[in-house]
Amino acid sequence: MNLNHDKDGVTYAVLSYLMWGFTPIYWKLVHHVAPGEILAQRVFWSFILCLFFY
Repeated sequence: MNLNHDKDGVTYAVLSYLMWGFTPIYWKLVHHVAPGEILAQRVFWSFILCLFFY
């Protein structure tokens, strides 16, 4: 086994748990924004990102 791959896996696991843990804080900060607006923003910026990679 490659030790670097093991360290990478642990790093990614820790980062994903941290992101998952901060998600409730994010939703509390944007509670005043309408769900439709959040969805529209996500669709719009995903489209722009896809154009960038295309």
